[in-house]
Amino acid sequence: MTVHTRFEVFQALFVAGLLLCVQEVSCGGGADIDEAEDGKSGTLSFSPPDLNDEEAHSPWMPGQLKCDGCKAVSYQLYTAFKKGYDLKKSLKGNLPESDITEIVEDVCNGKKTFESYGVKVIKKVSYLSGPGLKERASGPSVMQGGGKWPARLHDMCDEFLGEIGDVEMYDVFKQKPDERQHLEDFLCYNDAHTLQGVCTKSEGVKRWKDEL
Repeated sequence: MTVHTRFEVFQALFVAGLLLCVQEVSCGGGADIDEAEDGKSGTLSFSPPDLNDEEAHSPWMPGQLKCDGCKAVSYQLYTAFKKGYDLKKSLKGNLPESDITEIVEDVCNGKKTFESYGVKVIKKVSYLSGPGLKERASGPSVMQGGGKWPARLHDMCDEFLGEIGDVEMYDVFKQKPDERQHLEDFLCYNDAHTLQGVCTKSEGVKRWKDEL
């Protein structure tokens, strides 16, 4: 039977609380744990994410986070398309245009679509965090969610809808409905439209070249 000191228990609870912390105001950007020599006591502290002015105040997605944002929007669109596709398999993917429009509007305008996304600062570099995005933290980290982040993602989704179109995006999904990466490549790594290719443009290449 393993016996844990009170400090070890407190440390575990503290880290768990940090990892679950998602709120409109910053609740920290990292955790520092200093244990006393006796192993039974110590100090725990955390610091807020250090966001620049654009990240903190701009109504739009900051340029260095557009690649993350595109991947988040692509993930949500793919998930919604796949659900609609699977629910009506008898149509062999040929959903009515009204269904496609409803699916995309629900993603872009749904109040809960992007509520789980936020920003993490890891080694002084900001990253979006949430469903469909790669988790980069190697240790305890805290996400600042809410605030402007869901609205910024909604805006990106609306921009894709306006420039590319709902049916056009669904047609790309339908080409390879079992491959999420296919839609992501079209939206985020393709320069066919002004909004596309943010993961291959100058602001995204440096951050993502090792993952391509």
